Amino acid sequence: MLMFISVSLLPGSDFLFAQKPQSSRGIEISPDESEQFVTRNNMRINLQTGAPAAVYMLNYAVNPDSPEKMARQFLLQNYTMLHLQKDLGDLKYAETVETPGGYHVHFSQYIGNIRVDKSTINVTINRNYKVVFLTSGYKIQYGTKTPADLTNLNVSAEDALVTAKNYLGTGQNVNYQKKETVIYYRKGQFIPVQKINLVPSEGLYGDWEVLVDAHTGEIIKAVDNACYYDGGHDDLNAVDGSGWVFDPDPITHATTTYGTSGFTDNNDADSDSLTAQLEERVLHDISFDGSVYSLVGPYAEIRDFEAPFTGLHTNTSSDFHFTRFSDDFEPVNTYFHIDQSMRYINETLGFTLMPYQYTGGVRFDPHGFNGQDNSHYLTSTGSIAYGDGGVDDAEDFGVITHELGHGLHDWLTSGNLSQVEGLSEGCGDYWASSYLRSTGYWTSSDPSYNWVFIWDGHNPFWPGRITNYTAHYPEGLTGQIHTDGQMWASSLMSIYDLIGRTATDSDFLEALSMTGSNSGQQDAAYAFMAADQSLYGGVNLPSIIQVFQDRGYIESAVTADFTADVTGGQAPLTVQFTDMSVAVSGTITSWEWDFDNDGTIDSYEQNPAWTYTENGTYTVSLTASDGTESDNETKQDYISVNSGILVWEGEANGANYSGAFIRDYLQSQGFIVVYSSSPGLPSSLQGYDAAFLSFGNYGGGNNTVLEDNDAAVIVDYLQNGGAVYLEGGDALGFDQSSNSTLLNLFGLASASDGSSGDTPVTDLQGQTGALTEGMHFTASTQPDNSWIDLYTPDG
Repeated sequence: MLMFISVSLLPGSDFLFAQKPQSSRGIEISPDESEQFVTRNNMRINLQTGAPAAVYMLNYAVNPDSPEKMARQFLLQNYTMLHLQKDLGDLKYAETVETPGGYHVHFSQYIGNIRVDKSTINVTINRNYKVVFLTSGYKIQYGTKTPADLTNLNVSAEDALVTAKNYLGTGQNVNYQKKETVIYYRKGQFIPVQKINLVPSEGLYGDWEVLVDAHTGEIIKAVDNACYYDGGHDDLNAVDGSGWVFDPDPITHATTTYGTSGFTDNNDADSDSLTAQLEERVLHDISFDGSVYSLVGPYAEIRDFEAPFTGLHTNTSSDFHFTRFSDDFEPVNTYFHIDQSMRYINETLGFTLMPYQYTGGVRFDPHGFNGQDNSHYLTSTGSIAYGDGGVDDAEDFGVITHELGHGLHDWLTSGNLSQVEGLSEGCGDYWASSYLRSTGYWTSSDPSYNWVFIWDGHNPFWPGRITNYTAHYPEGLTGQIHTDGQMWASSLMSIYDLIGRTATDSDFLEALSMTGSNSGQQDAAYAFMAADQSLYGGVNLPSIIQVFQDRGYIESAVTADFTADVTGGQAPLTVQFTDMSVAVSGTITSWEWDFDNDGTIDSYEQNPAWTYTENGTYTVSLTASDGTESDNETKQDYISVNSGILVWEGEANGANYSGAFIRDYLQSQGFIVVYSSSPGLPSSLQGYDAAFLSFGNYGGGNNTVLEDNDAAVIVDYLQNGGAVYLEGGDALGFDQSSNSTLLNLFGLASASDGSSGDTPVTDLQGQTGALTEGMHFTASTQPDNSWIDLYTPDG
């Protein structure tokens, strides 16, 4: 059986992110980009293309070299499994992110000289020169048969910029703008677009991405990519100042609740209760220009890029002692908490992690969002703005560090932050909760022990969130990113209680660096386990695995899998099996093989050989164990000992396949038939009297691709006197249209794609000399048809 199977709709990472409920702007255009994925063994696979979006529990040794060359070695040696071009000709090296655990090598896909958007492949290599994890955004065309037209781009980037500004109504009031020609991938199609990124400074807030069709000028997508809360100073001297801050927040500091005497917002007014919670803290490395002190340092830097434009809150003294009633309080509180968090990451945990969008400390606006009750991280600029509505967001370290958490996610992945299944929201909640729990104010018996945003939330303004969320993965997903993110944050906080802050924080950061723009929570869980192996030798895995199993991210700590050197041939057929099983922790220690599905264990070896003497198809089963847990992998009709007639179809009894019909007819005529719908053909068809192969119909959207390795099996069989009936126009007309050897064996000079649109069968004549000579087709009961392929017979 499979270790774990979950089928889910995983949309792309472009969403309207809201920490608190956001009113609908009615301006977003977000086309349906959902694709289906299934988790099989150690891979999450795209059901439309068969390509893996993530590969877990790898332990693949590569030759020591530069990170780029080691990653290329792995990709070249595994291009078939990853569904890449054999020569990697459409991949370009982007960059390498180094972390304490190893190297994360990024490649981007290109068509011609144009980058395919969100196509990053991230190969993680540990310090022992082993590839341990992979995420892939590589795009495979399946929704259209027409290659992307990279000529006749009628709309320039400048024209698209004007179109985007007019659509959003931003005019020239923008903090940031960028334009780039990219390939947009939607439902298996490649569409050249002009990609415009805009960050308005007032009015329509957000981090807007607008895609304009480069052929038609149509806006096909407009989304706000901001993650909401629902350098240049060489001439300045760095000094340590001091400031009054809430550390962590006034409710926690007093171990009280919102609404008790003096512990209310009261329109930002001071109270004796709140003032008593202020702590004096060092403001490290702030800047002094000879007259004023600025909240500008190596890890944090104040900016004023959004209304209400309150300025940079400089001070003539290095002592920034303000109470919450003053607008100067929030800048100090924000500087302290961002600086403290970034110092902890870089100087204590040893991660060299800073924004990639600019040089210098994390840029923040303590009074932004036009004073509304929300905050956001802007991926385009790598900066954060905090709103003032309700409890001012920058008064609560939880909001400050939650938004910083989005930044950490963005910077660790070099711009490939993912909100699939609310992953980034969960990451932000975790980063805020990790520090809060480390302060030790709350005990596990206190409700607030599991609260996020204790001062800003859990009050009349909004309910905040929790880290003891009990929903089970994947059936507990709601599609609401902030709700679902609580699953991830809650899981990590459970691990935190078992292995401590330092190990959990380190594994968290290391794991994020392995992920990509389409990674969900299950990907992140497997990355987290790989991170612990890289950083701590897997010492914490027993605790981690238990939490992830309870949540549903993994079913077993062991994944059984195997391959065989041959899967088809005449009797006697000797097959060498190779164990491919993996364990999250430790190694596989025992194997139980059943080669003929009779319930009897045939071998306990790791890599046994077995000889089949009787004709037929055989289901093979392997149970592997690490001494604690076990898993079973069963491959249906995996070995074919060839005799009689083979009837194979890509989908058992599929609506656009005829294999079952052919099987039933041949059996009714007394023929010995072997029927199979196993993935792919046997490695050899030799021994069969004939092979009837049904690949389905493109028009139905569920045809089976005739892959190169299966085409080679057919060629070998035909060249050695075999007889093949092949059904499914795309198999020859599209999948193998350039395979002249295969086409010639079918008596074809050429085969090519037809034209789009449905083509009802109303008047189709059989050609002279063909099997259909003299026949006249006037109708069909086939459910769907389109792109009728064109065949030219040879002489």
